[in-house]
Amino acid sequence: MAHQITQTQRFSVFKWLAEWLREHQRLGDLRDQVREERKHLAELDDDLLRDIGITKEQALRESSRAYDDIPARRLRFWMCCQYSVTFK
Repeated sequence: MAHQITQTQRFSVFKWLAEWLREHQRLGDLRDQVREERKHLAELDDDLLRDIGITKEQALRESSRAYDDIPARRLRFWMCCQYSVTFK
């Protein structure tokens, strides 16, 4: 017997696709936020960097990371907030 897709099943596919697109946009927003934070980090002067405990070289290294290179801890935190899950 051939399986037929009902109207309800088709709608759920579109609903899934819409949620996937929203998720992709939220992840893009996180990437943009991290990129902006790295840009600001590179612009801090030596006194402020010393206050937060990093050197100018460390700040420049962090700010030169790739656009989509989100630190694992930050990504886990973001996922916990999105899905109300916890990681050990």
